[in-house]
Amino acid sequence: MFNATVQPSLSLLLVMSASALPIGLQFTGRFADEVTLLRLGKHLEESAPWKDRKSAIHVGAEVVEIATT
Repeated sequence: MFNATVQPSLSLLLVMSASALPIGLQFTGRFADEVTLLRLGKHLEESAPWKDRKSAIHVGAEVVEIATT
């Protein structure tokens, strides 16, 4: 949707669920205001770095069956 409105958007992984699945949020800024989103992303990444976290299921891992109830 935001591609059509030409608004800058940023999607970030913020936390892991109790079952170790990633949970993220998408933030959308004002038209032509990418700088605010980049600053927000920088602050969120510094306060809760995620680059070393791995979910229970990821590429290259054994296939893990998830129970659905």
